[in-house]
Amino acid sequence: MNFIKKHKSKIASRFVVAIIALPFFITVLSVFVLGGLNLLQYSYDLNYKITVEVQTPEGIVTGSAVRNVTNSTPMIDLINWPGGNPATLKGEAVVIDLGKRGVMYGLIYDDSERDLYRTFWGNKGGATTAKGIRFFNALDIGDSRVLPKKYWPSFVTFTDPDDPKSVERIVYNKGNQDKEKMIKIFGEGVSIKEIKVIITDESITDRVDDFLPENAKKLKLARGEFEQGE
Repeated sequence: MNFIKKHKSKIASRFVVAIIALPFFITVLSVFVLGGLNLLQYSYDLNYKITVEVQTPEGIVTGSAVRNVTNSTPMIDLINWPGGNPATLKGEAVVIDLGKRGVMYGLIYDDSERDLYRTFWGNKGGATTAKGIRFFNALDIGDSRVLPKKYWPSFVTFTDPDDPKSVERIVYNKGNQDKEKMIKIFGEGVSIKEIKVIITDESITDRVDDFLPENAKKLKLARGEFEQGE
């Protein structure tokens, strides 16, 4: 009889220990399962060059900036978030040096990875989903498309290359160039002709500081900046 009581007591004790330990084991199991799923990801790490062509009386002048964009999503999406996963962008504005005529800057935004989406994927949505990420991972070095004019970034210049307060916006939304300002600042016959986006293995550029007036990065522009990312 005592043996049966002791046996039941042991079973009860083990049951209590199991109940107490269950949340811990579930937590540990979840970490391993979710960790394993996170290792199984669709991803890409792309450098892309955005090249601006400017028509001048002397001929075509180009300026480029190489930017980096990365994104990933689990192959098994437990949350099934319809909007996809936001990308991470690093890069700078495009500098177009027109010599004695001046310098143009094609600004970069915190969502300028859309330049990549809109040229290669279109504006149909889904570029940051698993399907979109697989698509961008499959792009080849040298693949190139023209950025539609309605998606052009804003452009600015400095009428005094040493004074950040002399900033002037010369291209507004949807590629609308301020012709009067362009003529006044750069002279007759200067206009932005085309913008291309190219997949590249070149390193991220770091040249905008060589042209900007001191403290220009502190300017609070209505739309766009000179750098994004660390």
